[in-house]
Amino acid sequence: MRDVYRALVNRVGTNDAVALAHTLEHWHDSMEAHRASLTRLGFAPDGHPEWEGCPHAEARQLWDQALRVLGSRAGELKYLHARVFEAHS
Repeated sequence: MRDVYRALVNRVGTNDAVALAHTLEHWHDSMEAHRASLTRLGFAPDGHPEWEGCPHAEARQLWDQALRVLGSRAGELKYLHARVFEAHS
């Protein structure tokens, strides 16, 4: 998935986009680990933003930041957008 973030940064080409890509890479790894843990524990892997430290809770903030930094290109961040929907459904 890191390739998606890096490719997007290269197309946008701003320092803010580079910083966002790094943040998204770390968030993505945390989200995948979180979802796997929930599944192992027998929970649905989606929509638990009220849990302290839950990466789902960060999804909305990151999505808003992506919209500011990337504009219409934020739509390319399908994984992030899907996690926003999970967290607020």
